[in-house]
Amino acid sequence: MTVLDFSARHPALLSPTAEFDQVQAEWESRVVCVSKLSSQSIEEMTNRIHSPIPILRIFDEAKALSFYVEWLNFKIDWQHRFDKHLPLYLQISRESCILHLSEHHGDACPGSALRVPVGNVDELYRELKGRPYKGYFPEVKATPWGSRDMSILDPFGNRIVFTTDAESN
Repeated sequence: MTVLDFSARHPALLSPTAEFDQVQAEWESRVVCVSKLSSQSIEEMTNRIHSPIPILRIFDEAKALSFYVEWLNFKIDWQHRFDKHLPLYLQISRESCILHLSEHHGDACPGSALRVPVGNVDELYRELKGRPYKGYFPEVKATPWGSRDMSILDPFGNRIVFTTDAESN
């Protein structure tokens, strides 16, 4: 059991008085409660790696919103500008897929690529086909490695590959 020494922070508690003993006993009981958590659960809380959030470079807010929000059906979670005439940075999401879009030079390179796992790529294909977008005609293709992929280029040259393992379909 670890006992915390508060004497450096509380000089008035340097002498062993009844007040000090009471404070120390209270803190020891709190430490014992905390130590009852397994070291594994503490490690899981602190060392857990979460899904990455890709940043995609955009150059035109209207085109980005038309493509990502209106056609791909993402929603805007939040957006930020340092000033009304400065570049936009925003977070969009659809279910558990989170993307950041940035007009800031240096945040990302145009022409990036990312793979987005989906439950059923054929259902997504049918959804997008029912809502045509400016000459985009995505196709679902079987890959040699066993997935079914639908590759789409956004208006800024970023490639988004929606993918489903063949076993999942």
